[in-house]
Amino acid sequence: MSPDPPDDDRLDQLRQIGDPEADGLAAALREGHEDLDERDIVRLVLDRLVHPDRLSTDDELGSWMFGGPPLPDWADEAKLRAGQEFFECWTLPICTALFCASLPTGYAGAKGVQVLALTSDLASGDMGRRVAETAQMLVDIMDPGPRSPATLEPGGQGHLTVRGVRLLHAVVRDAILTSPQVTHTCDESVPTRWCSDWGHPINQEDLLGTLLTFTVSVLDALDRLGIPYDPAGAEGYVHVWCVVGAQLGIDPTLLPADRAEAQAVADVIYRRQHGRSVAGERLTCVLLTQMELAMPWGLRKLPRTMVRHMSGPRVADLLGVPRAAWWSPALRSLRTVGPRIGRVPGGRRLCEAPGDLLGRAMIRMFVDAALDGERPAFRLDAATARAKAIHSSAARRRRRRRRVVARATRAAPAPAGRGPGAALLTGHPPAGTDEEIAS
Repeated sequence: MSPDPPDDDRLDQLRQIGDPEADGLAAALREGHEDLDERDIVRLVLDRLVHPDRLSTDDELGSWMFGGPPLPDWADEAKLRAGQEFFECWTLPICTALFCASLPTGYAGAKGVQVLALTSDLASGDMGRRVAETAQMLVDIMDPGPRSPATLEPGGQGHLTVRGVRLLHAVVRDAILTSPQVTHTCDESVPTRWCSDWGHPINQEDLLGTLLTFTVSVLDALDRLGIPYDPAGAEGYVHVWCVVGAQLGIDPTLLPADRAEAQAVADVIYRRQHGRSVAGERLTCVLLTQMELAMPWGLRKLPRTMVRHMSGPRVADLLGVPRAAWWSPALRSLRTVGPRIGRVPGGRRLCEAPGDLLGRAMIRMFVDAALDGERPAFRLDAATARAKAIHSSAARRRRRRRRVVARATRAAPAPAGRGPGAALLTGHPPAGTDEEIAS
């Protein structure tokens, strides 16, 4: 990539480009499954993503999942290992950054977020499931425990997950463009629609912007927590995601060479795309609901406080995130004191504590839901689960289940109209059109 980020004209062009290679297979799947509607085809891909053992290399879908190119020529195995080790060292704070910085920053993209809302609607109607699926992709790519770049080689779990996500993007793109359920109009009174102003669904700019939320947004969030990480490990983390970006179908010439280039591109894309939208607030509402239900007693306001701290006030305000808890100034002080105290005995634990608590609670919730048969199995290396205290005994699950049910039952009905706390624990989208929110 050039040291100079793409300009507005180039990014405008990228908004009209999808992923021709994957799009061809998505069209073929539709033609080969005339008995299935759009939702069924999306679910078919999701099922194969969760159960690759059901695939045969003799068919197109199996060939796509198990085939594909090896690591790109420019992939550096030492940097891949360094990035995976970086994740294993800071697993729970990075997972917290995913929930409190990456996803909200993506939701703030007023055009790109539209496809995320439609994806959830087309797949299962369960918008919360996407949060768990994104966390699973992160774990599969980073391979905690073994920490092997081989996971990104054909046949590796990380590679299978990335290929499945890339195909899912293409299937959703095809459904949005061809489904009679999706009306192509910019009339905001139409509920299930695609507006031409949003560009091509899951286009190259949005793919690149999403990649940057997983890299620069995460690292900036760790900085805000005062995490005393190794800069070389952070560069390796960026490199892992750039390799994944190439495997996801992003034009390799767009991928940044290092964190500084990634930040430069992120600044341009965020300037262009961040804005208020009903879809962004709707997804943020679901995300906060998921996190708040997972919190231990007395910490219900931790997620909204962490989102405001880790993604920044501008993104939080665009998404209608409620006000932070009264103790939030203590978090802000970590950015200054963290790098100093993080290198003394006990200091690192203080820096990690907020991220560890939220990240652990969320992963436990995903594991509990899988063990209770509510969601697909959440893959996590056993040694890593023990090291990160992801305990999921039957008794613990029952206690956490009682807490979740009690918290959901006690949640007050959403106030009428759109507001900072509207519908926070109901799962309902905020009222108002995109135009009303923008004004």
